Amino acid sequence: MEDLLNKNNVEFYNQIKGENPSFFTDLSKGQDPDYFILSCSYTRIEV
Repeated sequence: MEDLLNKNNVEFYNQIKGENPSFFTDLSKGQDPDYFILSCSYTRIEV
């Protein structure tokens, strides 16, 4: 599963870079967050 996620992430990155080479550079300008929160929701867990 990890290989598939990585492969798809690389494909996404390459596609966006091909369409707009400055996309990620432009997106990062002016971003200076105090905090970064990364979360995940796994819906198959029964409560």
